Formats: sequence, structure tokens, C-alpha cells
Amino acid sequence: MYALKLLYSITTLFNSKLNMIFFSLFFYMYIIPPFSSPNSHLPNKLNSSYLPLPLHSKLHFTMTTAPTPTPTPTSPPHLILVLSCIAVAFLWGGLVKADPEPLQDYCIADRKGSEKENLFINGVACINPELATVSHFTTSALSKPGNATAKPFGFSITVTNSVNLPGLNTMGLTMGRVDIKPNGLVPLHSHPRASEVATLLKGSVLVGFIDTSNRLFTQQLRVGDSFVFPKGMMHFLYNLERSGSALVLSGLNSQNPGTQITSMAAFATKPPIPDEVLQIAFQINGQDIARIQRKLRGMNGVGYIFASEMNNEWGWTRQVAKSGFVNRGEGM
Repeated sequence: MYALKLLYSITTLFNSKLNMIFFSLFFYMYIIPPFSSPNSHLPNKLNSSYLPLPLHSKLHFTMTTAPTPTPTPTSPPHLILVLSCIAVAFLWGGLVKADPEPLQDYCIADRKGSEKENLFINGVACINPELATVSHFTTSALSKPGNATAKPFGFSITVTNSVNLPGLNTMGLTMGRVDIKPNGLVPLHSHPRASEVATLLKGSVLVGFIDTSNRLFTQQLRVGDSFVFPKGMMHFLYNLERSGSALVLSGLNSQNPGTQITSMAAFATKPPIPDEVLQIAFQINGQDIARIQRKLRGMNGVGYIFASEMNNEWGWTRQVAKSGFVNRGEGM
């Protein structure tokens, strides 16, 4: 446990897998032996034969006359322990990772310059830090309620992004305001690049997500309650109120979390998925497919808007701006 606690502390400072493997081996050679030596049971004493030596020198072990206790079957070999440490290092370094860390205090998004130069990068280019002002770090975009009643699904979403909050660039964060009309629904969707925490500010909302074992986790939220949607899991929000609207504030741990509405991804693609694929996948006939496609294709603008608000960097923003579906920085 001592070695694992130290490993956890160090892995919070290092993201590189190689660095974490190095430290795992370091624990195996220098930290673990003193606590597994014959005299390690003595209080406040370490066996001097296992004291760490400089890394550049060869390892020498001094023979001691202390009797060596017979190892018990429950004592794990050092090799198993160090392999376990390496496995944990791979998991921490490869799975629990958000956006890359910024290399400067801030990177104000240079939307005009990047668009003029037709520059495409993983994120948005920065302006000269000397030109930064307080206005780059503040926005009122989330203060304005969206018009949820005019939308087919009955919800409106407004997000902070590098358009309305340029100082957010490279910070690995997105905040969203979700307005849901009575009995409105934010349909099943997923964010492939972010986890999400939703906090209910008004109304009564049923939320839920589905894991990869097809288990459904649902909860009715009251004002002040929060719920987390794990990264990449399909989830939904449904307003249970019959006469009152609901307001949800969401935070996502990515500047560009991405969004796929499940129904739109299956039945409203361009070009469409072959009917044979949909018939087998959903166990429906051609008439069912045509009926669903007619309804969803009429909402295709809604799918673009929702995706554009959450996929808020260059590709989606340009496409939606040209289509005229949404004003930049405004809600749906």
C-alpha cells in the first residue's frame, strides 16, 4: 500500500507512461525492499543492507546474520507487485486523461486570424498574449434563456466556447445551459471526448445513462442535485414537469466534447445508411425506416445545431454558420 500511495502521488504530476513505468521500477528497486526485508517489522528502523544507492552505482547487498523468516504463501513476490504498479501506471496514464495541458498561462482564441489564413489545428490558434484583455475571459452567453418551445425535441442549449469566451481556449472546459420545455426531452446522445456533470437549477428532471453492459442508471433530480454522465456513454434528460420549464447547467471536461444524437446518427445521415443494415440492426421493415427517416430528416437542422453547439471548434462552427441554423454564441 505504501508503494501504491507514492505511485499515485507521482502519477498526478506526470502524464507520460514511460515516466510512470520508470517510477514503478524505481519503487521496486529502492522503496519496496526496505519494507519487505527481515528487519522491516522493527519500529522506526530500516535494514541498512537495503538502503538505496546512487542510481549510477552497482547494487551491493551486505549479508546479515539475522535469521530469514520463512515466507508465507500470502506474501506477494516483488515481480508481481512491480508488474501491478506498471499496469496501474498504464491505466492512469492512458485512460484518465482530459485535454492536453496548456503550455502557457492562457491562449486567447484567434478566430479571425485562423479563418483568414485558412489554418486548421487541433484547437484554435492564439493571439499575442500582450493583446489579452479582461473581456476575453468573461461572457454573458449563459445568462440568456433559450427558446425551447420552438424546437421539435423541446430543448435549447447554449454553450461557452472559443467564440463567445476566447479565454477558454486550451483550458479543457465547456459549460452549457440547457433549457427544457414542459415534457421536453434532450434525446439520447453521447459526448465521445468528455464526461459531463449536470446540475439542476430549476424544475424536476429525469436523467440517465446506459453503460456498455446495457445497464440503465436513472435518477430524478431536484433543484440543486447533480448527476455525472461518464465519457462516451449515451444519456438523456427529460423534464417531468407538465407546466413548468427546467434549467440545467452542465460542465464538460473538454474544450470540444463532441456530440452524437443516437436517433439522428442512425436514421438521418448523409448519405443514408442502407435500409438492409437498419432492418437487421433494429428488426424493423422498410416502411418503418421510411416513416422514421421522414420525421427525423425534418429535424435535421436541430441535429446540426445541437452538434454544432457541443462540437464548437472550426469544422462544425463553420458548417452551421454557413447553413444559417444558429447565430454564434446564441442558444438554439
